[in-house]
Amino acid sequence: MSVQAMTWAWAQTVVTDPLAVSVLLAYANFATPSGEDCFPSTEVIVQMTKLSERTVRKKVDDLIAAGVMEMGDQEIVRVKIAHAGRRPVNYRLRMDILTPDDVPPADSISGVQIVQETTGRGASHVSQGCNSGSLGVQLTSFRGAPAAPKPIYNPNKPSKNPNPLQSPAASEAASMTFREQDDDGKIRTVSLDLPSWLPAEAWGGYLQTRKAKKAPRTVRAIQGVLRKLEAFRSAGHDVEAILDTSTERGWTGVFEPKGAFPASATPKRQSFGRSLEQHFASPEFDGR
Repeated sequence: MSVQAMTWAWAQTVVTDPLAVSVLLAYANFATPSGEDCFPSTEVIVQMTKLSERTVRKKVDDLIAAGVMEMGDQEIVRVKIAHAGRRPVNYRLRMDILTPDDVPPADSISGVQIVQETTGRGASHVSQGCNSGSLGVQLTSFRGAPAAPKPIYNPNKPSKNPNPLQSPAASEAASMTFREQDDDGKIRTVSLDLPSWLPAEAWGGYLQTRKAKKAPRTVRAIQGVLRKLEAFRSAGHDVEAILDTSTERGWTGVFEPKGAFPASATPKRQSFGRSLEQHFASPEFDGR
């Protein structure tokens, strides 16, 4: 618990919404004296504030938009929490901001970071907020604010000219997220890791075809497709060609190529062909 961070949360006048202040105080309870390394899970904040998970997430977004909270160094969380499915988002409290006059103008915001929080069951929370130091530039300094951090490459920064055939799964080529209802009737966000051998662009085009055909986008359905692709790949078939064929023909499923020898069977077929040539060319061949 940081007395300095808690005192600042009580004293600041930027955020006056009681629910948002309650969430801010809960996060301040876990921050360092300078407001750094604040990464409790959403479930912990829900227990402390007695608010719903949806309200907590909404108030976190409001705090980020107000400028009193921003994304921290996510590498710290990766180092301290080895399990990728249990990593919360690391936030930093802007303790240099006490009044609305201290908040930098909106046009001084230099970037947006998107960080995904995962819980024990694979649920994920994507928080989006402005970070005035994400490009390594600190436009103003209040009450001895620390130096601006080094530039951070953000792979999730949206492109000005997005490829219409490229889905979020193709841009990340690492995982997919699903919103599904569990046995208790609650909506959960589930993350599914994609294999490294999966071709990103071909997979993205295939997902667009499934979406256009209104095929079910569930964890079970996608897992079934991935199992088939893994079997085709093990048999020596080209996964990218299979996905492209399904996309071009408007198929929602994936199928093994008909009449095509997989790559793994090519050496055997060539060996058999050479043996026939040698047989017919043999001096002992009598035409039978």
